[in-house]
Amino acid sequence: LSGLGAQFAVDNTQLSAVQGSKMYVGGFTVPYDISIALLCIGFALIALLWKENYGDGHKSGQLLICDALRLLIKDPSCRRLCVIVAIFEGSMYVFVSNWTPALQSQDIQPPHGLIFALFMMAAMCGSSVATLGRSMSPRRQLRFILLLCVLSFAVASRSACGAVGCCLGAFLTFEFCVGWYFPCVGILKSECVPEHIRGSMYNLFRVPLNVLVLVLLLTHIGTELRFAICSFLLSFAVLATFGLVGVHKQPLPETAVEVASSP
Repeated sequence: LSGLGAQFAVDNTQLSAVQGSKMYVGGFTVPYDISIALLCIGFALIALLWKENYGDGHKSGQLLICDALRLLIKDPSCRRLCVIVAIFEGSMYVFVSNWTPALQSQDIQPPHGLIFALFMMAAMCGSSVATLGRSMSPRRQLRFILLLCVLSFAVASRSACGAVGCCLGAFLTFEFCVGWYFPCVGILKSECVPEHIRGSMYNLFRVPLNVLVLVLLLTHIGTELRFAICSFLLSFAVLATFGLVGVHKQPLPETAVEVASSP
């Protein structure tokens, strides 16, 4: 609905300059104006209705980071999961920043709102597949997802800024994989990372992720080459799935232990 609404707003307003300034209203700026209003409403609802979750205050953040870093160094599964998360989600952010120029056409102006709506539908279909495919282990599902992503970025690298239809098909396939990826990787994270340091560990995962995104977006390379690099890196993420083994079982709370040990 958001994509269709944004496209409707763009199609029914004209981009024009505000008299006496360099600001513009209407046209492509309308979705951003609407988003500002919606964000303000969301901020007010959160401030009024949500209670802050301060977590466990018994251990300092520095100690939790040290525990997470120690586990990341010792546990091969955590390292492999870090590689998978950094490469896949880094590629996702590269896609978000480059899909618009990749679909530019000299013949017709692409309906970006409608395309965004199609992306969201593809992601929803992917999450539904994750629900239906419970008979297959999350590791095997993730391996298949990453293989599809390798092919999607390979096709996009050859068709970006040219064969718009093929490029759009590759992007829809990738968005399908995005919707499928998050439920599977969420299960694997819960298996590989102990609960008390998950927040700290996920922050560590984002360090190489952000480095990858900055390197790919701040360097002066073309869109096609960025997609090709993502395809190449995702092939390493596929290999990393073969080493994801072991489950960190959480210790029972003391009360549960007492109940379990009582006759």
